[in-house]
Amino acid sequence: MLKKIEEMKGSMAVWHFCFAKPLTNDQKEMVSGSLEDFCEQWTSHGDKVYSSYLIHSNYVLVLAEQEDPIGGCSKDGLFRTMKELGVKLDIDFFDRMSVPVEIDGVEKICSFSEIKTKVQSGDIEDLKIWDTSLSWIQSTKELGYKSPQATWFKKYLPLPVE
Repeated sequence: MLKKIEEMKGSMAVWHFCFAKPLTNDQKEMVSGSLEDFCEQWTSHGDKVYSSYLIHSNYVLVLAEQEDPIGGCSKDGLFRTMKELGVKLDIDFFDRMSVPVEIDGVEKICSFSEIKTKVQSGDIEDLKIWDTSLSWIQSTKELGYKSPQATWFKKYLPLPVE
């Protein structure tokens, strides 16, 4: 059952889907329509799944649900919907080698290797990364771009010189 994401309370499971290129307004409308339909009919073991989604800027889609826990078939339904939507839009929602970043205040998608190389060489000073590793949140305030030290990316940062 579709809810406004701001009205969802308590622990939420979240899935992050990233886009290699910005969504157009028409694509955003298609994504919104498909996900509204999906969320309205989503069930797990016969029970409605309270869910919502958020398109952040033009590069990140977050889908959240409050059912604890949902079944594997219900998750399969989500991934099947995202794959079908990706085919319609010619977008790979499952490209895990693309990283949503904010560099000097500008959002974009970079390849994992490009960001890793630039960070390790010191070519980027003001970098924030969308933390796609979050799988459970209490509030949408936990979502967003963060310092690399506060994300899964910290293991690729150069060690401080002592």
